Amino acid sequence: QPETVSGQVEGIPAPVLRDETPSDDGEHRLPPKDPLPAPAQDPMETAQTSQTDAPPVQEIVPPDSIERLREKIFALPVRESEVTRAFSGEELVYDETMCDWRTHNGADFVCDEGDEVLAVLDGTVEKVWADPMWGHCLILDHGAGLLSKYCGLAANDLVKVGTQVFAGQTLGRAGGAIPMESTQPCHIHLEMTEGDMRVDPMSVLTH
Repeated sequence: QPETVSGQVEGIPAPVLRDETPSDDGEHRLPPKDPLPAPAQDPMETAQTSQTDAPPVQEIVPPDSIERLREKIFALPVRESEVTRAFSGEELVYDETMCDWRTHNGADFVCDEGDEVLAVLDGTVEKVWADPMWGHCLILDHGAGLLSKYCGLAANDLVKVGTQVFAGQTLGRAGGAIPMESTQPCHIHLEMTEGDMRVDPMSVLTH
């Protein structure tokens, strides 16, 4: 058969040559091969995927705890009480019992001896002790560095250290006069701290 100028026999297609043009880095590059078919999916991987896609098991929450999950619940330390002496912050106020000027680091809630004293917020009892100036005291740890301290409790029926309590749960009962504030009527002295900073209890309870 006649040949073309290039030497190719007419009627026979020219062979496709691989491009072996040197690359910039001195290496030869071959054209990419056809991609291999994707391997069959591993049955174990399929099982894991189906388990991952399965709907999560729903945790059963007691009805009385649903609202607690939505927002924090606060309570006054004594039911239907009012503050007879407020938190003073950095301001000095005259103390009739001690006959001097000093800061008042808590809020005093008037009550009768024997009235129930309540947790102001969910927490865990961290400490219970008898103080010669403040009467029987109790500290609740509410988490995130927030603590509440109750002074003027009765010695009997106090909750134990480590007990977890809810807001409004009874911690004990009012014990009468507090030596440090004996000129005032029966009350519960409540202090709150956040980290190393004292905070006004009413700013937390009315938040």
